Amino acid sequence: MLHFYSLLCFFTFFLFCVLTTRERVPLSNNTY
Repeated sequence: MLHFYSLLCFFTFFLFCVLTTRERVPLSNNTY
């Protein structure tokens, strides 16, 4: 149960980072 909670927290943090990056830098300007 603890492992699932940790994974969920990590996934939420990753999703937040992705959304912030998309807001900061347009997807069309992403070279990678």
